[in-house]
Amino acid sequence: MELRKDYILDKWVIISEGRGARPLDFNDLGEIKKKDCVFCAGNEDKTPKPVEEVLKDSKWKFRVIPNKFSAVDPEGNSKIETHNKFYTFSGGRGRHEVVIETREHGKNFGDIEVNDMVELFKLYNNRVRDMLKDENIKYVCLFKNQGKNAGASINHPHSQIISVALNPPYVSERIEAVKKFQNCPYCDIIKSEKDSHRRAYENDTFVSFCPYASLFNYELWVLPKEHKLTFDDFSDKELYDLASMLKTAVLKLEKQGIDYDIDYYYSPKGENLHFFIAIKPRIAIWAGFEVGYGIVINTVSPENAAKFYRGEL
Repeated sequence: MELRKDYILDKWVIISEGRGARPLDFNDLGEIKKKDCVFCAGNEDKTPKPVEEVLKDSKWKFRVIPNKFSAVDPEGNSKIETHNKFYTFSGGRGRHEVVIETREHGKNFGDIEVNDMVELFKLYNNRVRDMLKDENIKYVCLFKNQGKNAGASINHPHSQIISVALNPPYVSERIEAVKKFQNCPYCDIIKSEKDSHRRAYENDTFVSFCPYASLFNYELWVLPKEHKLTFDDFSDKELYDLASMLKTAVLKLEKQGIDYDIDYYYSPKGENLHFFIAIKPRIAIWAGFEVGYGIVINTVSPENAAKFYRGEL
C-alpha cells in the first residue's frame, strides 16, 4: 500500500491492490444481491467490530466499522519522500471506516428521516475529529457512493471516511485559490447564485445551486449562507436545515433511478475554506477528451439542471 505522486504535477494516487478483493453486491446486469448482506442487522459477525455505534431501543441505529478492504494503512509511514528526483511517495498512512446508515437493506439515503440524518451528521463529525487526533493525518475525506454507477460495491446505504497524510489536491487547490481574495469568495458566490437561474433550493441556513462550470450532469452544491468552516460550527437547527435540503435533493435523483456521489468539504485547521457539500450524479461517462485532456463536456447546462431540482422540468 503506497501513496504516489505524479512525476511533476500535484496529483496523487493510492496503490492499494487489496481493494480489488472487496465484495460486489451487483452482478453483470446491475441487479442487487440482498441475501447475506454483511451490513444488514443480524449479520454483525461478518464485519469487523464497530468503532462507534448509535443505539435506539438497545439496538444499533448507525454503525461505524473499519473497512475490511482498506485503501490506506493505519500503521503506514506518513513521511513523504522523493527518490531519484521524480518518485515521490509515502507509506499511505491513514484509516478507512464505513458508516452503515440504516439496519434496513432496501432503504436509500433519501429514505432516512431528517432528524435521523442530523444524528448521522453528528456521527460523521465524531469520526472526523477522532481521526484528526493522529498528528500525522492532515485531512479526513467523507463521502458517499450511492449506486453501482457511483462506485458503490455494496448496495446497503453507507458512507465512507478515509484519513490521509496530506490535504487532497481538490482541497488544497481551493485553499490556495481562496487566499487570492480579500474576502471569502464563496460568501460572494452565494450572494450571486442564490438569486440566479442556477439556484435550486434555499432555507434559513443553506442555499443550493448548480455550479456555473458544473463537471457533472445535474451537479449540485450545498453551502451555508454564513461563513462556516466545519460541522462543529453548526447548531442543531442548522444541521436540521442541511439535512432537509440534502434529503430533498437526493430524493429527486433517487426517484429517477440516478446514482450519485456526495462529497463533504471542510476547512483544515488554520485555513479558511467555506464548508460545502457537492452532489455529483453519475449519469455521463467521461471519454477520451475528458480523461485525456481534463476538459469536461457537460451535456446538461447548470441552468436546466436547476430547473430539474426546482421541479420545472
